[in-house]
Amino acid sequence: MKYYNLNTFLKNRITIILLNGSAMQHFNRINPLVRYLLRYNCNLISMELPGHGTSNFDKIIKTNEFLEQFNSDITQLINEIADFAIIAFSLGGLSTLKIMEQKLINPKFTILIGTGFSMNEITQQKINTFTTTEFFERMGWCDAMKKFHADGWQYLLPSLAEILDGEKGILSKADKIENENIFIILGDDDQAFPANDQFQLLPYENFHKYKINNCTHFDYFTKSWPQLKNILEIILKDNIESTDN
Repeated sequence: MKYYNLNTFLKNRITIILLNGSAMQHFNRINPLVRYLLRYNCNLISMELPGHGTSNFDKIIKTNEFLEQFNSDITQLINEIADFAIIAFSLGGLSTLKIMEQKLINPKFTILIGTGFSMNEITQQKINTFTTTEFFERMGWCDAMKKFHADGWQYLLPSLAEILDGEKGILSKADKIENENIFIILGDDDQAFPANDQFQLLPYENFHKYKINNCTHFDYFTKSWPQLKNILEIILKDNIESTDN
């Protein structure tokens, strides 16, 4: 596990842990989310998911192995932090929900982007496509994946196919999660977790739901960033202090 301090760490303020999506590089200061969060009075730490970046796989990893490593990594990190929250995208969010379901962590608040609880047959087929080399080649992502994920990149996609395999994979049960202050942000055109489908699964008071119009799973930090930023401002104004005048 490797994590990155994105600003000066101060003990007397909350720490936000940022978790990337599947096959992504860790969140860094180039990402608009990080640049936006730097205006708030918080520590920002980006943590690599298992098998990503420097924490490379040396084999195809099973879901339980991935979760055990993720739990170990994030527990090691939060043991050094008094007060923390999580902002996670896609697989980072799925991993967070799973260990919250198991009551292993209790963030002050949790913001989940492009993350859900269930996949129907159509969305599962799309997820299966997203974890193929052919898809990464078509999107022009293969060179970046090889660059950012060290020697384990060739194991990463088949591992993700295992981890994201519907109910047999990493998905959680919403009614098993008791943590408060969970904010879920989904695009209405998200191919993996479409907002309307997912929100029907969340009649629980601890989940606060926000929808972004005309947003696919790959748009949150690009063309849909202005809408996402507006939602983050609404959420964060009640949960963290801004340093803006």
